[in-house]
Amino acid sequence: GAMLRRLLPQGARMGCRYFSASAAATDVLPQSVFGVSGRYAGALWLSAAKVDKLSAIETNLQTLRSCYDQDDVFRTFVKDPSLSRDDKKETMLSITSQAEPLLQDFVGLLCDNGRMNQLPKIFEDFETLMRAHRNEIAVKVTTARELDAEEKGLVDEKLGEMKDPEEKYLVTMQTDPSIIGGIKIQIGETMIDASVSTAIKEIQQVLAGEFQMMADEEEEYEEGEEESVEEGTA
Repeated sequence: GAMLRRLLPQGARMGCRYFSASAAATDVLPQSVFGVSGRYAGALWLSAAKVDKLSAIETNLQTLRSCYDQDDVFRTFVKDPSLSRDDKKETMLSITSQAEPLLQDFVGLLCDNGRMNQLPKIFEDFETLMRAHRNEIAVKVTTARELDAEEKGLVDEKLGEMKDPEEKYLVTMQTDPSIIGGIKIQIGETMIDASVSTAIKEIQQVLAGEFQMMADEEEEYEEGEEESVEEGTA
């Protein structure tokens, strides 16, 4: 716990970034994280990096997060402000008895400081730091309908042209019927559109061409329906 306690004041100074994936660069964070949860997540990340335990701590936190997400009793326990800090600490040390000692020190520190309510956000902040450490970038692709395999291949190809060689895109796809003929791509916190990206413009042209063909077919069908009605009333 002493290492974490020494690092926490440093956690308030998080407007920094390093560009090497080397585990030796442990004096700064791979990405800025903010607020109380950011200070604690940053302190844990730096402590784990110094002893080459990032992967193990990440696994421990993922297990703890699954318990939090799936177990109503545990979730209520974490949020309950009426429980004493000592009672929470005793329970948390029991729950994490098989985890890394560093994680046990960490949850003990959270209980001592009355910060267990920050745990859900700490999960998110630590995941953000690990993604940045691995040069992973979240990418959200929104289209009017679900794409087929060939279209997804086109999107993957164009995204590959947009990213730096050392970056890894973590792509999720969703649909939004209101953008018929188009596509929206969000890379990290930045929304990219056809006005600034030739790659997206090419994807838009493919999708827009298909939707125009569908619209033409629909119009022909409606005209045929009107003719049938007119003939029936003649």
